[in-house]
Amino acid sequence: MTSIQPELWVESPREALAFYEAAFGAKVLHLVGEGDDIVAQIGVRDAAFWIASDYPAAKVLRAPRTLTFRADTWVRTERAGREP
Repeated sequence: MTSIQPELWVESPREALAFYEAAFGAKVLHLVGEGDDIVAQIGVRDAAFWIASDYPAAKVLRAPRTLTFRADTWVRTERAGREP
C-alpha cells in the first residue's frame, strides 16, 4: 500500500507534539534529537506524519502560525524504502 507522510516544520516541535497528543491522541512512533532540535514521526489512528524543527540556514520554511492557506507555502515530499 502506498502512503503519504507529510512533514511539518515548526518553530517549537515539542509544543506541536504536545498539541497533537492532546488534541488527537497522537502517539510518537519515532523521535531523534533533543530539546526543540528534533524530528518526530507521529501517528493518529492509521495516519502518520512528521514534525521537525525549522532550519532557516537550509532555507527550510516553516508553516505559517495560522491555518490560513498562503500561496507561498512550500511542501517537500520524500520517498523512503525499497524500490518496487
